Formats: sequence, structure tokens, C-alpha cells
Amino acid sequence: MLSVLLLVLQFKPVQTWMAQKAAAYFSKKLKTEVYIASLDVRPFNSVVLENFYVLDHQHDTLARMPKLTLRLSGFSIFSSISDRKLDFSLIELDNGSFYLKKLADKKSNLDFIIDYFKSPDTVKKKSKPWTMVFKRVVVKDFHFRYKNLLRDTVISNRINFNDLDVRRFTVDIRNMDLKNHLFKGDVRQMSLMEKSGFRLDNYRAITTVDTNQILAQNLAILTPHSHLKDYFRMRFKSFDDVNDFEDKVLLDAGFKSSHISSADIAYFTSTLGKSRFDLGVDGRIKGLVKNLRATDLTVTAGKATYVKGNFILKGLPDWENTFMELNFDQIATDKTDLDYIYNRFAGTSNRHVPAVVGKF
Repeated sequence: MLSVLLLVLQFKPVQTWMAQKAAAYFSKKLKTEVYIASLDVRPFNSVVLENFYVLDHQHDTLARMPKLTLRLSGFSIFSSISDRKLDFSLIELDNGSFYLKKLADKKSNLDFIIDYFKSPDTVKKKSKPWTMVFKRVVVKDFHFRYKNLLRDTVISNRINFNDLDVRRFTVDIRNMDLKNHLFKGDVRQMSLMEKSGFRLDNYRAITTVDTNQILAQNLAILTPHSHLKDYFRMRFKSFDDVNDFEDKVLLDAGFKSSHISSADIAYFTSTLGKSRFDLGVDGRIKGLVKNLRATDLTVTAGKATYVKGNFILKGLPDWENTFMELNFDQIATDKTDLDYIYNRFAGTSNRHVPAVVGKF
């Protein structure tokens, strides 16, 4: 009898029927709609879930997965379960979406699911935790939205972090670690487009996210206007500090053969005004946004301007009231180039630096 049952459970229609029964059960318990079109389980090898979605309590689609594929490596019903270890050779999600909302009561539209599966506060004997190995995670053409319903600020032409809409999100991660860090992985490729117009053509780095830092090593970022290489770190006491980015987040960035354009920076701040610039950058920059220090920094601009030395910038992101202390090792430019750079930063077209500058 048992052998017949095990044989029947290997057929996709039976697996799908059981999955739909489970979806109906959770629909009732969660007081929402949970749907699964089909489930295909190849024992000890792979799981393919098709056309899964769940609605939130506002009847919006919270999560949608047209196709989710899980592939296991070296699974044994005896050793894997006793060792409490799962080795995923591949997790792949195609064309999914997720819509996260912060509601008027300061909760999220995901909390009702988290609360349902939250462990009760009863004393239990601690068991050995499961170890999850993620060799490769691939997400293709994902759509992510976040809406803070406590804020109704309308922002145009730059990113509104209270109303995010990210499309075409694609990422390929190797050796993801969720045990020792909130996230650590070798991000081989990542691209996206935000509704503001900001576009990330490629992000590549060994990336670590913890409760007190975000670190990107062997970094390479490419946008239509900029490219950055080397490493970047943000330190903070908690993620709440990011809401006060200029005063509470400590930056540490190293740049090699990099190019930074104001066209990209403008998506993240409103303080640039009409300023426009394209800068080549090599060196290291550390500190709070309002008090940055650069060491052995080389900056190129225009056609002939070259500056190398140590710099201190105080007052950012308020460009009009920013104080700059310069200690030059090398500098090369000419008046024509300075006029061009000055007009780009000032957002004008016919201003000139004093004629006396051309004599130096």
C-alpha cells in the first residue's frame, strides 16, 4: 500500500492537486487568496512551481511567481535529513513580482503572513538548525514595488524611496550565505530600471549586508553615464540611520579608473540644482557626507584638467554652502577648460573665471 502511495505521489497531477489543496487551506487561514497552478516535484532532484500568487488584505497582488525552479544537489533522504542540510545547486525565478506596502497603522501588508508563521512563545527543546547551501540564485525580469502609505510626497525625475517601482530586475548570485550574514554573495550580474528613469546596466561585487554595514568588494558598477570600480562600504548603527544618510552613515570608498556623472547622482539628491559634471576619479574617500576626506585622490575633468592631492569637503550635499580644503600634489589645467567646468557646475553657459587665472 505504501509503495503504491509513493508511486502515485510522483505524478504531476497528483502533486498539483495536493498543492492546490494546501493553497486553499492557507487561503482560509490567512483570509486572503493563495493560488498555485501546478507543482512538479522530482524526488531528491528538483521542484518546479508554476503560476503561484498570493493577495494581501487590500486585495492587491503581494507576490507572484510565474515559474520558480529549485534544484537540489547530493540530497539523501537519510543523511540530508539527519544532518539537517539542503544543498541548492540552483534557485531560479522568472518574471515574478512583489508589492510591499507600509500601511497607515505602520505595519506592512506582509505582516499578516509573518505573524501567522511566527513561532509561539512556548519553551521548546532547541533542535539543530537547518543548513542551507545556495550555490546559484538567478532572478530574471523581476518587478518590485514599495509604497509607504504614510507619505504622499510626489517626486519627479529622481528616486522616491517612499514610492519605489523597480522593473527588469535581473540578478545572478553565487555562493549566497544567509547564515553568517543577513546576506553575502558573489553577485556576478545585476541590472534594473526604476520608474524615475535611473538605470543600472550592471552591478558586480562580492556583496555583504549586515545589521551595521553594507560592503561591496571587487566592485564594478555600470550605468549609461558612469562606471565605478574597486570597493564601497557604508557603516551605520542600524538601518534606521539610512533615513538620516548625511549625518549618520559613514562612507568608505575606493575608486580605480572610475567615472562619475552628475546625471546619475541627480536621481538620488535634489541638491545638485542645475549643476552638471563628469569626473574621472582615482583614490579613496571616507567620512560622513557632510564631512568627507579624500586621500591620494586624482580627479580629471573637462579636456585638460588634472588634480591630484588630499581634499576635505564640509557641508555636502548643500553645494552652495560647501567648504573645500585642498592640498595639491599636482595640478594642470587652462582657462578655457576652467570656464567650461565652471559653467557646468554653475548650470550656466556664458560665465568666465577671472582673467588673472590664465596667468598661472
